Amino acid sequence: MHEAAGDQQSLESHAAPVPKHPPGDRSHMPPRSLPIVDLLNADMQRVKARAPANFQKQVNDTEKRLNILFDHLNNQDLLKEDTVDSMVELSRALEAREYEKAQALHLDLLTHKTDQFVCQERD
Repeated sequence: MHEAAGDQQSLESHAAPVPKHPPGDRSHMPPRSLPIVDLLNADMQRVKARAPANFQKQVNDTEKRLNILFDHLNNQDLLKEDTVDSMVELSRALEAREYEKAQALHLDLLTHKTDQFVCQERD
């Protein structure tokens, strides 16, 4: 019986951290993350309004993934500050239509920060 309690504690210590705020809550978004959320959310709404019906599955999947990112930004529990800064810079480059700069920033994130973007989905 004592062993079972130890096994349970071991499982709990390896579980993903409990989020500070519930999924979908955006009320605790750090100001530094707002440019990311604002740009991606606006673009998502634009795409949702214009995407043909046969792309609905892809649109829904993209929106789900963005919401996972927004939850992590809101909880400040996945991305390091320098990564958030790089994503803000990437968002601003996209907004300014500086696509070569945006591509270079994206490549840098994929090359050097992948460990921060691989996570399990939240229910």
